[in-house]
Amino acid sequence: MSPYSRVRPYFHTTAPITRLSAPAGSRTFRRCDTGARHRSKAITAFPLHAHFAAGIDVRPFLRMVQDEQLNEIRGLLYTPVAFWGANAWAAPPVTACCDFADLLAEDFGLWWECCYVTDDRPDARTIANQYAALLDGCPNVSHELVNEPARLPKAQLLTFDFTPQNPWTNGEYDRKDRIRGTYGNGHEPRDPEWARKAKNLEERFSGGGPDARTDPAFPKPWRSDEPAKPGIDVAPIPDNYLAHAAIASCYGGGCYHYESGKYGLLPQTADEWACLRAFARGLNAFPLDVADYAYEHQTPWTDADEQATGSLRTYRWGPYGVRVPPVTGTMTAPVLIGA
Repeated sequence: MSPYSRVRPYFHTTAPITRLSAPAGSRTFRRCDTGARHRSKAITAFPLHAHFAAGIDVRPFLRMVQDEQLNEIRGLLYTPVAFWGANAWAAPPVTACCDFADLLAEDFGLWWECCYVTDDRPDARTIANQYAALLDGCPNVSHELVNEPARLPKAQLLTFDFTPQNPWTNGEYDRKDRIRGTYGNGHEPRDPEWARKAKNLEERFSGGGPDARTDPAFPKPWRSDEPAKPGIDVAPIPDNYLAHAAIASCYGGGCYHYESGKYGLLPQTADEWACLRAFARGLNAFPLDVADYAYEHQTPWTDADEQATGSLRTYRWGPYGVRVPPVTGTMTAPVLIGA
């Protein structure tokens, strides 16, 4: 029992969590106990584990995650002072991180994606392998080796030094020759048409994009990992968050990314709350078997729908679909089809 272990003050309200797999050729994660599909429904809370290790009560945040029908926390093991200044945090002891994962799993039924390297530190390989090897014993942890590795020229880490049993990615998404891991995290553009860019997950899976028609396929679960932050990167329009998340739900899932979450805080503005709830609704709109249907766009049906409704793009998967609101103008039909 580590010094960070806590006495739980209430009864468990969730069933024991299962380990996940990320099979090649599957658009979604799978539960190892039943083989059923699993959708990542995540939220940014980068330092929540560090708050826990410091004795801060993180349960209000975790209850909010449950209340909004999400199932995963996205965290960064540490952040560099050079970039984060006074808001930076150091990596807590690995025992505290294991206890944090245990709290999520046993008391809240939540998963945790931990990203291990966020700068060009010389001991990046050591710290990543030290923490990941121990956290791999926690069934609810997935591993991201490096956050946005193209920005870190010295952190040239392709793989862990061991083979994780839990899902893992090295964090690459734009340098196609360097993509490794059993799943992928796409950081899609935060431009005026950002809401439709979740469809990049289809191209990352099937090939032919998103950067060039010659891009190879990486047929494994892909998540939209850090989409545009409301009120910071883009206008806080809930329907855009609904559309982006609903598209991502047809693949590995997505993560609600917002400014307050970077610091492990609950949403601090009405806009952050409204966009969170729209994003969560999108992630929960379609049944898990939506991933069994083929992606459709530029078909007679979708073309006619775009013309009739003013949708920027209409995408379809069998009986389900998403209309992306236009950048300007109005759309005359709901975002979700068949939800």
